[in-house]
Amino acid sequence: DSGVGIYAPDAESYTLFGDLFDPVIDDYHGGFKKTDKHPPK
Repeated sequence: DSGVGIYAPDAESYTLFGDLFDPVIDDYHGGFKKTDKHPPK
């Protein structure tokens, strides 16, 4: 169930392709930055 169209098959993909994923995640979640933690404390 994705409205974005990109997938990370494993955690390492977020590191390798962070330049691609980070802006998409930020936009999709309305301001979720690379330094943010989930869930927020």
